[in-house]
Amino acid sequence: MGTTLAPHPRPVAYVEVFTARPPQVPFVEAGILVEQGSDTALRWGAAQVGCNAIFMLPPVTEVSSGHNILGKVYVDSRTTYRATCLVYVEARPPA
Repeated sequence: MGTTLAPHPRPVAYVEVFTARPPQVPFVEAGILVEQGSDTALRWGAAQVGCNAIFMLPPVTEVSSGHNILGKVYVDSRTTYRATCLVYVEARPPA
């Protein structure tokens, strides 16, 4: 059995990023992080809430179009990045 410490902010450089498979150490999923515009912002946000690592989920891109006030057609896109916040479980020393 292990213990999970309450997350605390950490330097961005200490947040590991996983894309294909999760880490090979015990962890708990502490939540889902969502950021728009940049996956770098996602890692920064993970550091602020104390994630040891993030497991990237597929980004979602929304595209919209229409006509502006001058009647010209516009196309706009917005990408949302998502990841699971992982907090490592520390092994409990034997009693």
